[in-house]
Amino acid sequence: MLERRLLGDRFEYHDKVQGFIQSIHAYTDAGLLMDDLHDLLINTVKVRSYEIILLDETTRVFALYRSFPEHPLAALPDVHADSPLFQFFIRQARITGL
Repeated sequence: MLERRLLGDRFEYHDKVQGFIQSIHAYTDAGLLMDDLHDLLINTVKVRSYEIILLDETTRVFALYRSFPEHPLAALPDVHADSPLFQFFIRQARITGL
């Protein structure tokens, strides 16, 4: 609490992000979840843009699921499952048990 008084609410977004992460399991509506994630990213974390990319496990094809600012949702042919970026997320998911 003393840290917050000295530093202000500089770390307030950490609390909001942690709260959002802990509440994900309570969502039953994917649209509402995505809207709340958008609000968190834009208004709390203050990102200028984002892209959410999903991997179809069956076809091994990546597709753009949602973006801001919005642009057409399309397949991403130049992104492969063995790319270093996606391998990083796969390793992280294994480590955290996701």
